[in-house]
Amino acid sequence: NGTKERNDEGRLVKAILSFYKHYINEYTMLKSKRSGLDFADIEKYAKKLLENEEVKKGLQDKYDYIFIDEYQDTNRLQESILKPIAEGGYFTAVGDIKQGIYGFRNASMEIMQDDIKNFSSSEDGDALYLNGNFRTDNDILSFVNQVFEKVMTKDIVGIDYKEKSMLKGLKTFLKSSMPAVCVDIILKGDIEKRLELEEEVCEKSDNDVYSVMKDTLESDHSEDEEINAILSKIELAITSQIYDSKRAEFRQVEYNDIALLFRGRSSLMRELVNRLRKMGVPVSADLKEELIEDNQIALINSLLKLTLNLFDDISLASVLCSPFGNFSIDELAQLRYEGGKDDQFCNVILNSGHEKVEQFKIMIEEFKFDIQVFGVIKALCRLFNKIDYYEYLASFNNSREKLSNINSLFKQIRSANLDFNVAGIINMLESSSQIKGGEGGGNSITITTIHSTKGLEYPIVILCEAGESLSKTYNKSYIISNDYGLGCYLGDFDSMTRVPSPTFLAGKLDLEKREFIDEIMIFYVALTRAQNHLFIIGSGREKDYSFNNLKAQNSYLKFIFYALGENFTSQLFSQGKIHTENYQFNIIEQVSQKEIEREISQTIEYQMPQEQQKALEDFSQFNYAFQKECKLSYKNSVTGAMKIGETESVAIFDENNLDEDVERVRSREEAIRTGNAYHEALKLLDFEKINSLKDLQDQSQFLMKNMTDDYFNYIDYELLFKNIKVIKDVIGGNRVIKEREFIMQCKLNEIGLGESENLIIVQGIVDLFAVGDKTILIDYKYTSCNNSMTLKNRYTKQIELYSLSINKAFSKGPDEKYLLSLKDAKLIKFD
Repeated sequence: NGTKERNDEGRLVKAILSFYKHYINEYTMLKSKRSGLDFADIEKYAKKLLENEEVKKGLQDKYDYIFIDEYQDTNRLQESILKPIAEGGYFTAVGDIKQGIYGFRNASMEIMQDDIKNFSSSEDGDALYLNGNFRTDNDILSFVNQVFEKVMTKDIVGIDYKEKSMLKGLKTFLKSSMPAVCVDIILKGDIEKRLELEEEVCEKSDNDVYSVMKDTLESDHSEDEEINAILSKIELAITSQIYDSKRAEFRQVEYNDIALLFRGRSSLMRELVNRLRKMGVPVSADLKEELIEDNQIALINSLLKLTLNLFDDISLASVLCSPFGNFSIDELAQLRYEGGKDDQFCNVILNSGHEKVEQFKIMIEEFKFDIQVFGVIKALCRLFNKIDYYEYLASFNNSREKLSNINSLFKQIRSANLDFNVAGIINMLESSSQIKGGEGGGNSITITTIHSTKGLEYPIVILCEAGESLSKTYNKSYIISNDYGLGCYLGDFDSMTRVPSPTFLAGKLDLEKREFIDEIMIFYVALTRAQNHLFIIGSGREKDYSFNNLKAQNSYLKFIFYALGENFTSQLFSQGKIHTENYQFNIIEQVSQKEIEREISQTIEYQMPQEQQKALEDFSQFNYAFQKECKLSYKNSVTGAMKIGETESVAIFDENNLDEDVERVRSREEAIRTGNAYHEALKLLDFEKINSLKDLQDQSQFLMKNMTDDYFNYIDYELLFKNIKVIKDVIGGNRVIKEREFIMQCKLNEIGLGESENLIIVQGIVDLFAVGDKTILIDYKYTSCNNSMTLKNRYTKQIELYSLSINKAFSKGPDEKYLLSLKDAKLIKFD
């Protein structure tokens, strides 16, 4: 059986590798066609270039010294590039192997470990240990040493912390009223007792069934207790003074002195951000990456991409295999298979004629139209209601978190004024250049992940959710290991079962070992970010902690108590607290929320010197002379140029009230479609052939055949004829040019945007102009406004831009300029 299983695994692995090879070949061909490289190619081809002795020799001659920082983050491919260049020269690498937390990016701590060993034994090299620390209070470093001499061992991590890495503070930090280190444990037992009392209030059932009430209470109270404990530490901090080692003096704590660190982006992190913002506390939080990491937000991102390009293969496949497309993977694969080998995925699917594909295309078109009319937020909510998307989300265990992420996305869209800018929303979600966003400018509390703080430090660090389990569930059916290769599950179709292969099990054990080492290093990074004060907060019970096996510890609090020992832990839980001059350990049963929020929300009093106050007032009243120009792109549409200087409105929409103002929304939608219909009809019709209403009616089959979608149904023949007659009366026998696109370069002062002669490009479409004895411009508008003066004021700038484009094209005119109100067939003449 063992031989059979290995053979089965071998066939499966070969099939996967064959598929991967095919993928790589196709991907390489596409890059070659576009003459492009990805980031991995840069490293790969750099290594290949170094195989050329002439290239390698040239680089070696050019560089006498090679210096590398953050050496612990180096991977094997990068090492194979750097080491050959450094041959015969001087090679210096600086790193902290204890901060090797980028294993998920293929960074290898073994590289630095091997070099330390080789350099130490070489006559030409040396390995120096820099254990002095200039940024952190020595009491914090003592606590770090006490924990990691027991946790970071050679047997488990490959690092002998006690022997080589004990830290020593080299800068003096004077004591303030706060302890250097404080550990608060939220007692889980108290929460459970309160849940039992509250459960008595709920209706009892004879059957043992899942209780939504109980689940909600447990989730809410566990988060509330921890959030309240975190808020209490913020309150303590902002009402205290801190020693500023750079200025060598005490000063009041400010918001930007405080950093709240989380292992990952969790619901508690998000709820804490919301709570602080409601209290008016400025917060700088890593939210953009958090949103795009939610697969539902990533799906919305793909949906928005399809409104710009329906032939985006990846986005199309993603959205089709979702509630928006309602396809299964098997259905898509069948369509692709039936489409043959030659065409692209998007062409095969979109041209398949499949009923669900056609419905999907209609849905995307309607969604695009809704975005133009209502904006992205309301368009999304209308779509969510059509397909019962909220009910779909409710089926997830973390449905509250997903709904919260969608609301967070809507808030970000509004705050960034992007409701009608699909490309801007996509860029906001995918951009990594601006990770943080907050209301407080430079003075705000930082809330972020431990990974994001590597290389940074903060006067006050609060490590949150320290009691949360670090264990992860691996639920994939394959695993890749550098040591064991590709391992898969094996299927037995006779018994309809599957079992993990030996290679899979070996790879999984190797992964668990590496993840455990990573967690210890991440914990080390978190504790060493603090300069003056370190607060650690998490939930736990005395029975959670064990002291015999380091590998059994799966939370940051468990690491701490494993290091401090059983006697210390037992004493703490029996006494409720242990306080020394520098350390405080507290068992917390309940925290008063109202008092905390009131204290934190109070403004920190600070009397600004009069000279600084005047400078600040002068700065706030400064008006930049070219402010309008800063809002202009080099290339603008006519509509965009008209809006410069106007106050932009942001759509505010409550997704829970979709039926509000339905009549107003429907009226606006109908007006836009009607206006488009009349524009299109006037473009298609030959005015010379229409001298009566009957002549126009005879053109009905022509219009029906050539007009877009259902626009034909919006046409009133009598009104259309009146408009044609008005146009013909004005243009006479002159040659008519319709729907002519233009792109013109002009100076800002030419179009009334200030005194500057800077150049911009304006593009647009002129509805109609006639050329002959005189040049005549007519622009169409379908509007309910029938006040001529109001319409003239509203569209003067637009008529001027169209007139300028005609003048530049024909070196004259126009002699006459009109606005045609299509709704009442009335011409308004402009001077």
